[in-house]
Amino acid sequence: MEIIITGASSGIGLYLAEQLTNSGHTITNISRRECKFANKNILCDLSSGISEDIINSIKEADAVVLGSAQGQDQLLTLEPDQNIEKMITLNLTSNILLVKQCAKAWLHRHNGKIVIISSIAAKTGLNGLSVYSATKAGLEALTRSTARELGHYNITVNCVSPGFIDTPMTEKMPDSKRIQIKRRIPLNRFGTCKDVADTIEFVLNSNWITGQTIIVDGGFSI
Repeated sequence: MEIIITGASSGIGLYLAEQLTNSGHTITNISRRECKFANKNILCDLSSGISEDIINSIKEADAVVLGSAQGQDQLLTLEPDQNIEKMITLNLTSNILLVKQCAKAWLHRHNGKIVIISSIAAKTGLNGLSVYSATKAGLEALTRSTARELGHYNITVNCVSPGFIDTPMTEKMPDSKRIQIKRRIPLNRFGTCKDVADTIEFVLNSNWITGQTIIVDGGFSI
């Protein structure tokens, strides 16, 4: 498949790009930085809008994985207004616009798959992540509604919702906080990028799953 991944330059997106490449897929990365596993890199800031190059790439793609996001650990009362606006624009608005472009490009061909990377923050209250959580909850609502709209055209829309994953972001946490989180996870470990990538690849290989949010969190949100 021709697969677009937004945010494939680091973390889960980077691992996913490598795994899907090894599975024989062709990858286009849309990010501010290059992905060494991508066949094509479109370097841009999605919060600035959807370029013609991105729209043309979507027309050729079989699937799109939307993973670009920004999160800041900050109490809402202390979060500057401009940071709130930027997170909403990147995490929610840009993804809505990308889903819209997928729909417009794929309706006539009756085929296509959209996977949105959400977060358990959409379902579980977490201190310092109010805005991030709100944007991710919005993506899950978007998934359910667009799955109904686009299902008649054989276009599937799903969310994969990771919990706490070992990435450079979580590695910066204080040891005391990591220990506290780990105690709450029934499987007693942070997830790996492979745990999430395996789930995304499973969804991409399915033709009869749509409108779902699949949680990959080791049981944290139980």
